[in-house]
Amino acid sequence: MSIINRIKEGLKKTKEILFTDVRDLIKKREAIVLDSNFWEDLESRLLVADVGVNITKHIINVMQKSLKTKDYSSAWQEIEKELVSLLDIPYYWDEKYFPLRNEISGYPLVIMVVGVNGTGKTSFIAKLANYYKNKGLSVILGAGDTYRAAAIEQLSHWADRLSLPIVKQNIGADSAAVAYDTINSAISKNIDVAIIDTAGRLHNKSNLMKELQKIEKVIKKHSPDLPQEKILILDATYGQNSIQQTKVFTDAINLTSVAITKLDTSFKAGFIFSITSTLGIPIKFITFGENLEDIQPFNPKEFVNALLQD
Repeated sequence: MSIINRIKEGLKKTKEILFTDVRDLIKKREAIVLDSNFWEDLESRLLVADVGVNITKHIINVMQKSLKTKDYSSAWQEIEKELVSLLDIPYYWDEKYFPLRNEISGYPLVIMVVGVNGTGKTSFIAKLANYYKNKGLSVILGAGDTYRAAAIEQLSHWADRLSLPIVKQNIGADSAAVAYDTINSAISKNIDVAIIDTAGRLHNKSNLMKELQKIEKVIKKHSPDLPQEKILILDATYGQNSIQQTKVFTDAINLTSVAITKLDTSFKAGFIFSITSTLGIPIKFITFGENLEDIQPFNPKEFVNALLQD
């Protein structure tokens, strides 16, 4: 199955909830009455799909204006354009490290990967490392989740499989020290990309955020401009709960981007619009399977096409 078809399959539930009636209206030019019942039903569908109240109102306003013209083809194009604009956040273009960026000369691209346990964080790190390795870049991993022996073992497994260097210590070691040593090693070996894992759960949320802040502070001892990327891993099946997760993490460490994992699982995709348009955080990567190659930079237009098209 092609990448685009796998994305479409993952979006199947959202498509069924949201746009079936509207798409049929435009495609078949059926005489559906655009009365209050129609718009109330559409509003309910958007909310069920985890779009969120504010984005729901915005999308409905756009649709109402577009469909008044009765030029259904133009209306659909306008709706598609608006959905893309909700997802499309311009960011610094860096051809070498795309879609992430490294604006600091003399330092590797340092990526601090955060997220709660169970979101696919370790698998994402492996896929991201393979993505950059396939671009011809050198990569080092940092096993910064020192609170779980399994996390260190899993990352070590991926490092062995990908033939990548890894910096690690025993369980219970200082995770900030692991991050610092990873960057030291990357600099001394002239490595392009340093990907640092972090803990996904301590015994309470406050401790987790303090730990992440400590790691970031220690990383900045190398340079106040590091890390260039702080990327949050979100499980596509979490829906609207992902919004609160994103708020908590970005309040703590000012996230630079988000990655959506498990996109091959049928899920309610509406929350993605809130991540970008409400929180203003760009989505940089999506993953959609178990293989190392099942990762790609997020493309808003491609995503909306998969959501809207048959």
